[in-house]
Amino acid sequence: PTPSMPLLVGVRVLYFSRDGAQADTGNLLDIQVSTSTTVEALLRRVREVVGCGEKGKLLFKMRPLTDANATLDKVGVTRDPQGLHLMLNRKHRPEEIADKAASAAAELSSAMEAAAAEATARGPRQKAPRPQSGCSSVTSEAPC
Repeated sequence: PTPSMPLLVGVRVLYFSRDGAQADTGNLLDIQVSTSTTVEALLRRVREVVGCGEKGKLLFKMRPLTDANATLDKVGVTRDPQGLHLMLNRKHRPEEIADKAASAAAELSSAMEAAAAEATARGPRQKAPRPQSGCSSVTSEAPC
């Protein structure tokens, strides 16, 4: 067994919905733990900081951490301490996250409208003229 070392992990909170909409990104939490901390203990600590009760699933590199008794060292968190996410249902997101997501969606929508208007004003693309038959662009000795 390796000795327990202090470890600072970053956990990004993601708020998802099952309607196919993009997940909303929440806060990045920096939590001081040790390499011998279990997945279950980290999950409890993250839920406590977020304030979501018993809700949420802990992911590492976007894969669920299924062995709750495994240490962070064993599951590989020590190699990428910023690869953790807590997935929560969108109904648990704070008001400021919802407002931020709504303003980002509105900004994206207006940018898409502007791009569509610009593309319409520009008109269809013109094809480049094809070289006449028997003329090769590789040989430059004979004019075409």
